[in-house]
Amino acid sequence: MKDSKSTMIPLEPDTQVELDKVLNAGGSGKVMLEGSDEVFMIKKAESGNDYELSKVASESSSNNMRSALEKIKAKMQ
Repeated sequence: MKDSKSTMIPLEPDTQVELDKVLNAGGSGKVMLEGSDEVFMIKKAESGNDYELSKVASESSSNNMRSALEKIKAKMQ
């Protein structure tokens, strides 16, 4: 992976401490890079101390958002 000076913002898990635990255990997480609105999957590289990022496909269509909001409203009632 190329060196990057961007700050990673943890999404899943949502804290840096929890993200580090997951990555060190061989798992993956979701992050955003500071200044970007794209979401990336992050995992430890197979060799060395590097990390691999892969872009996550966006699912932000109006119908998906509307459906998600309706489910949230239903759970709140």
